[in-house]
Amino acid sequence: MVQHIKEKHMTRLWGWRVPKRGLGLLMTDNGVAMAQSPSSDGESGQHCAWHWQGCSLEPPGPEAAWPPAGLVRQALAKSGFQAQATALAVPETELQRFSLTLDAGLNARQMHQAIAAQLNSLLTLPLIDAVWDFEISVHNATASPLPGNQPAWLQAAMQTQSTLSADVLVITRAWVNTCEQWCRAAGLQLVRLEPPWQASTRWQLFSQQHNSPAAETLADVLSIQQQAVLGGLALGAVTP
Repeated sequence: MVQHIKEKHMTRLWGWRVPKRGLGLLMTDNGVAMAQSPSSDGESGQHCAWHWQGCSLEPPGPEAAWPPAGLVRQALAKSGFQAQATALAVPETELQRFSLTLDAGLNARQMHQAIAAQLNSLLTLPLIDAVWDFEISVHNATASPLPGNQPAWLQAAMQTQSTLSADVLVITRAWVNTCEQWCRAAGLQLVRLEPPWQASTRWQLFSQQHNSPAAETLADVLSIQQQAVLGGLALGAVTP
């Protein structure tokens, strides 16, 4: 059996208070999609609000991934959204993923140190130049029966052996800093970065619980999977 323990998320870049609403941003080759989460006090109902702003990401090159900040401000004004706490998905090309084995019995601090020590030998950049996060899985494996002449206490102790593994995600600190600066220029506060699949999973659970409709206004420009990522990002900006 595998038990997952979420130690933290690659993400909480703030610490002051939980906002009422969160904003999810998703950038494509031909525009910027936005989703605003329901208000935490229920004033805006139980469904996300959606908005699409078409644009051409030019000139081509490294900066093409970031639309002009002024265009995002314009899109926000048109959308009428009030949220500033913003979550974005980390592109797959910016992510590194590692699966590490840990000793059982470690406390939280020791676990963090053990992961950092392994990353030091795996990364091609200094650990101080990386932003990383992890999720712990506890594997309970049943051991083979011991000979019948062994003490009962030893039999019981050996029946279940627990091992730990850490699923670690790493991105460069330089990319995070660029992302924060871009959000700041657009009048937004970056509070969360996460992999697309994590945001998508959050949206799927939310939509099942609340019977939340898909974004009809985005159906022509975003796939169902992209809509799930966008909605999950908006929810994640206000969800620990």
